[in-house]
Amino acid sequence: MPRDLKPLERQGWVSITEGEDRRKRFIALTPEGRDLLKRALPLWEQAQIRIRDYMGDDPYKGLLGQLSNIVKLNRRD
Repeated sequence: MPRDLKPLERQGWVSITEGEDRRKRFIALTPEGRDLLKRALPLWEQAQIRIRDYMGDDPYKGLLGQLSNIVKLNRRD
Protein backbone atom coordinates (compact mmCIF):
# COMPACT_ATOMS: atom_id res chain seq x y z
CA MET A 1 0.00 0.00 0.00
CA PRO A 2 2.71 2.61 0.70
CA ARG A 3 3.68 2.47 -3.00
CA ASP A 4 0.13 3.50 -3.86
CA LEU A 5 0.33 6.36 -1.38
CA LYS A 6 3.60 7.81 -2.70
CA PRO A 7 1.84 10.35 -4.96
CA LEU A 8 -0.17 11.57 -1.96
CA GLU A 9 3.01 11.81 0.06
CA ARG A 10 4.74 13.79 -2.70
CA GLN A 11 1.81 16.22 -2.72
CA GLY A 12 2.20 16.65 1.04
CA TRP A 13 -1.24 15.20 1.85
CA VAL A 14 -0.07 12.16 3.84
CA SER A 15 2.97 11.29 5.88
CA ILE A 16 4.41 7.78 5.91
CA THR A 17 6.79 6.72 8.67
CA GLU A 18 8.39 3.38 9.35
CA GLY A 19 7.49 1.37 12.41
CA GLU A 20 9.79 -0.71 14.58
CA ASP A 21 9.61 -3.44 11.97
CA ARG A 22 10.44 -2.48 8.36
CA ARG A 23 7.25 -4.22 7.27
CA LYS A 24 5.12 -1.76 9.25
CA ARG A 25 4.27 1.75 8.14
CA PHE A 26 2.30 4.47 9.88
CA ILE A 27 0.23 6.59 7.56
CA ALA A 28 -1.39 9.85 8.62
CA LEU A 29 -3.06 12.78 6.94
CA THR A 30 -1.07 15.98 7.10
CA PRO A 31 -2.84 19.27 7.91
CA GLU A 32 -2.92 19.93 4.15
CA GLY A 33 -4.42 16.47 3.61
CA ARG A 34 -7.10 17.09 6.23
CA ASP A 35 -7.94 20.43 4.62
CA LEU A 36 -8.20 18.83 1.19
CA LEU A 37 -10.42 16.05 2.54
CA LYS A 38 -12.64 18.60 4.28
CA ARG A 39 -13.12 20.43 0.97
CA ALA A 40 -13.52 17.28 -1.15
CA LEU A 41 -15.94 15.31 1.02
CA PRO A 42 -19.00 17.52 0.41
CA LEU A 43 -18.35 17.36 -3.35
CA TRP A 44 -18.08 13.55 -3.17
CA GLU A 45 -21.32 13.36 -1.19
CA GLN A 46 -23.10 15.60 -3.72
CA ALA A 47 -21.91 13.38 -6.56
CA GLN A 48 -23.20 10.27 -4.79
CA ILE A 49 -26.59 11.91 -4.23
CA ARG A 50 -26.82 12.89 -7.91
CA ILE A 51 -25.98 9.35 -9.02
CA ARG A 52 -28.52 7.80 -6.62
CA ASP A 53 -31.20 10.29 -7.68
CA TYR A 54 -30.51 9.52 -11.34
CA MET A 55 -30.41 5.73 -10.95
CA GLY A 56 -32.92 5.20 -8.17
CA ASP A 57 -32.27 3.48 -4.85
CA ASP A 58 -32.35 -0.17 -5.92
CA PRO A 59 -30.04 0.15 -8.96
CA TYR A 60 -27.71 2.36 -6.92
CA LYS A 61 -27.51 -0.22 -4.14
CA GLY A 62 -26.91 -2.90 -6.77
CA LEU A 63 -24.07 -0.86 -8.25
CA LEU A 64 -22.44 -0.46 -4.84
CA GLY A 65 -22.72 -4.21 -4.29
CA GLN A 66 -21.12 -4.94 -7.65
CA LEU A 67 -18.29 -2.50 -6.98
CA SER A 68 -17.71 -4.15 -3.61
CA ASN A 69 -17.48 -7.54 -5.32
CA ILE A 70 -14.96 -6.17 -7.82
CA VAL A 71 -12.79 -4.86 -4.98
CA LYS A 72 -12.94 -8.27 -3.25
CA LEU A 73 -12.02 -10.01 -6.51
CA ASN A 74 -9.01 -7.76 -7.04
CA ARG A 75 -7.79 -8.30 -3.47
CA ARG A 76 -7.51 -12.04 -4.15
CA ASP A 77 -4.79 -11.49 -6.76
